[in-house]
Amino acid sequence: MQSSDIQVEVFNNVMKRKGQITSQFLDVEAHRIAFSQGNWKLSLPREHALVKELWAPGSGIIIRVRNKHFLSGPTETFSYEATKDDPLGTVVFVGSDFNCLIYDATAWPSPSQPDVGLQIVVSNDVRSGKAETLMRAYINANIGPSAPAARKSYFATKINMGIDNGAGPMMTKSPRFTNLGVLAAQIGAFGNINFEMQYRNEDIILVTREGLDRSAFVRFDIRNGNLTSESIQVTPPTVTRAIVAGQEEGVDRQLLMRTSTDSLAAEVAWNRKIEQFIDQRQTSDVAELNQAGDEAIAAGGMSATGVKAIPTDTTNGIYGVDWDLGDKVTVVINGVETKTYITEVALVANKDDAGVGASIGDVTNFLEGTALANTVANVENRVSNLERNAEWHAPKMVTPIPRQYSSGTTWNKPDKLAYIRVRAWGAGGAGGGAPATTTGQGSGGSAGGSGGYAEMIIPASALPSSVTVAVGLGGTPASGTTGGAGGDSLFGAFLTAGGGLGGFSSAASTGSATPTPGGGGGASGSGGSGSFMGTGGSPGDRSIIVPGSFNWIGRGGQPPGGPQGGQSLQNADGTGGGNPGGGGSGSANAASQAARLGGAGANGRVIVEEYYEAA
Repeated sequence: MQSSDIQVEVFNNVMKRKGQITSQFLDVEAHRIAFSQGNWKLSLPREHALVKELWAPGSGIIIRVRNKHFLSGPTETFSYEATKDDPLGTVVFVGSDFNCLIYDATAWPSPSQPDVGLQIVVSNDVRSGKAETLMRAYINANIGPSAPAARKSYFATKINMGIDNGAGPMMTKSPRFTNLGVLAAQIGAFGNINFEMQYRNEDIILVTREGLDRSAFVRFDIRNGNLTSESIQVTPPTVTRAIVAGQEEGVDRQLLMRTSTDSLAAEVAWNRKIEQFIDQRQTSDVAELNQAGDEAIAAGGMSATGVKAIPTDTTNGIYGVDWDLGDKVTVVINGVETKTYITEVALVANKDDAGVGASIGDVTNFLEGTALANTVANVENRVSNLERNAEWHAPKMVTPIPRQYSSGTTWNKPDKLAYIRVRAWGAGGAGGGAPATTTGQGSGGSAGGSGGYAEMIIPASALPSSVTVAVGLGGTPASGTTGGAGGDSLFGAFLTAGGGLGGFSSAASTGSATPTPGGGGGASGSGGSGSFMGTGGSPGDRSIIVPGSFNWIGRGGQPPGGPQGGQSLQNADGTGGGNPGGGGSGSANAASQAARLGGAGANGRVIVEEYYEAA
């Protein structure tokens, strides 16, 4: 890897890019850490033009490796030192990645209520769902778009929730003022879902990624020349018997004990029985109590072999191509082959050289003081425990059966159903039509908003024998005027994904015109028993009309997890939105043109995934 493969940019305290550090001044180090908060350090000559930008609180850097995002986040401290050999001095900036926003917050019992004095109304924020979906729901509710404005910092107002792929096992959590970062780390470590806040186009987008099993293709071995170093440390288990206490007090309190095959084997190997008391007085649910005990046993219930192995970035193991943070790889230590996880990725670059390496396996003993060491003690233990043991709180499932609906119907509850996962997109709004023009005039319409998105996991016990499914129809465009709104998509009374609003139209004029953008459709609350997540649609872009100069035609709103909306050319009808739920583009006219249609909004969609208990 060469210095030219590394790009470092600086942004100011309003998220504007201010410039790039050229290779001759490159002196940077950065660390991405699994299920935790990363960090970076940058050294610059005092006279460098970008020093004054990084001195301002709220500024920071963006690091890319071969044009792919590596890490981004704000400055936290800086120091300045001058010597007789360097009279102008060097400034050293130290910062974190944007995961600091997650670790800055706590998970409130009632996150939609901004008054902390009213948090006594609900004891805990109890939610269930797939690990990735659950993690996103807590982040969204406490610092994301769904959080009350009074709780959000300037950075938090820039958060975009990105795409949820619904990865990982089913989980239940019930935090009460738990640190949000610790909560996300617990969920992520158990489901092997890494989370990262990334700078993107002056916004901060949440990216979640399930680790991939690359162990059959990626093999690190110091004797083969693709490991530069290795360190090994063996420690005893921290707990072999987890005693979990639920609700009630005294003799009425719920108590249970959790062990595993590995924890009992560790007792024999070390001649010790190590007990740990886990206070879970916030819940009486046996499955959730079992989960708390299983998490403790998974984290510390076996002999821990800590391996810090640093792979070289070769043609047989390229970062970002062959491996990434959280992936499972094969590593050979002292001739013994094992499959384990990449728990840290480190970057070091200067004007002469650059390299990316990884820590593999349980490296917490080598990383004292990091958030990783304090929250997730053993990545491999947690995930392998999940693979070895039966489900800890749900029956074993067969492969789900997805049913996709593009029009209204009735869903009938099948026999032997365990639960369903419902996903719904509202329909997109149509773009605004451009009115007719005469000599010297211009006109245009803005794009339609996308439909909203809603998702819910519903247990079979909460479902009636049949549920009405409605799929919203895309907004209809009209010639030279405002586009029609998209329809709502719903699954009975359980959830609704709202339709996007139509784009607006500006009258023909010899002056510039900027029609108001179309609005996004909101996802409504749930009406039944289950785990609900909703995300509003995005508004359509404005169209900017400047007669005799140029016309910028707004692109349709992009639905959550869906395609970008339509976009069209000048003096033509608008383009329809992408399925499902995309907003239609606006249209624009130069001088002496007939009225135009905006683009049609895309229809919504409802998907019902049916999960059955295995025979």
